[in-house]
This record gives sequence, C-alpha cells and structure tokens, in this order.
Amino acid sequence: MALRSVTHENCRLVDFQVLADTRGSLSVAETQRHVPFGIERIFIVSGVDAGTARGGHAHKRQQQMLICTSGAVEVRADNGSETMTVVLDTPARGLYIPPMIWAEQTYLSEGSVLTVLCDDHYDEDDYLRDRDAFARYLADVLKGKTET
Repeated sequence: MALRSVTHENCRLVDFQVLADTRGSLSVAETQRHVPFGIERIFIVSGVDAGTARGGHAHKRQQQMLICTSGAVEVRADNGSETMTVVLDTPARGLYIPPMIWAEQTYLSEGSVLTVLCDDHYDEDDYLRDRDAFARYLADVLKGKTET
C-alpha cells in the first residue's frame, strides 16, 4: 500500500448493519462493505482493568478495525502531527485504523472487550513500538525515503 499522506481522515468510524428485534440486536460487519479490507486475523482483548492503557504502537503496513463489543474503550489515534480521540462503546460501530497511525486504547470500564480485525497475520517486523522511532519512520515515509 503506497502512503501519500497520513491524516485522521484516513481513520474513520464505520457504522455496521444492525438487525434488531424483541430478541436483541445483531451487528454485522462485512468485508468490503463495512471493513475496507479482507480479514486475515481476529484477536480479542478482554480482562483488562478499567483505566489500563494498551496498544501504544503503529503498523507499517497492517490495517485494523477496532470494535468494542462490550463496555467502553477510548482510542487515541495519532498521525504524527495531530491526535484524535474516539470512544468506542457499541458493537454497532468500529474504528478503521490504516497503516502508520500510532494508536493507544484506554479501557474505561471493567469488562470491556475489544475485538480487532486485521488484514494480515501477526508480523513483529510490521510494528513500530517506540514513539520516537515511529516519528522518524513516518518522516522518512512522507519524504519518500522509505516505503510502507
């Protein structure tokens, strides 16, 4: 994926299809309809104490869709110059995180569950786990010195 710019316009909330009746609600997220990529990996984060921060990294190439399926999770997404904050608190909506966005999640309530859809398998080489290294790598990408 060629990266021309990194903006928060690339991060976006996506409303899923919700089918509701007297028995409850069913939220539907379909590839290429709601999720702008093919799903290769799904992981679920649970059992996190309220107030705990997780994430704190960016991906060079991987795309993700974050969905809070229970409770509430605050997501901070940083494009290197600006930070946006979104609270995910319904399984009817997800936050699309493209490559080269530094993201951190804070679990706001006990029992919060975050489900993450990914377009690729786990690859440690895809992670930027140090904030300063992310800033340097991002600067190189935007100058055309490095490809994502």
